[in-house]
Amino acid sequence: MAHEMGVPVMTYAVGAGPLCDPLNQKLTRDALDRAAVVTVRERSARKALEDAGVSREITITADPALLLKPEPLPQDALQCEGLEGRQRLVGMSVREPGLAAPDINQDSYHALLANAADYIVDH
Repeated sequence: MAHEMGVPVMTYAVGAGPLCDPLNQKLTRDALDRAAVVTVRERSARKALEDAGVSREITITADPALLLKPEPLPQDALQCEGLEGRQRLVGMSVREPGLAAPDINQDSYHALLANAADYIVDH
């Protein structure tokens, strides 16, 4: 509808796929080839769009969830979880690479996460 109304279109950090049905591939291709910018969150989404025939440049970008501001914790939240004390706490939500990074060496990935956690704790 935006294209029909002359409104510029872009996608921002979308997920895509699987796109197996030829009609869905065509609809996706037709919409995205007319977009000013197409960005996805992971390589598998870019591949799904390329396999569907999207000819527009497709950029991989960070998940917008990384931009969210944290909500303040209730005053007793850490105590309720058995994490009370005066030490600084750092939480990491770790996800195995899987489809987002199929070529990454798992040992290297785990070492990278461990190094990042050490750096955060030390600084």
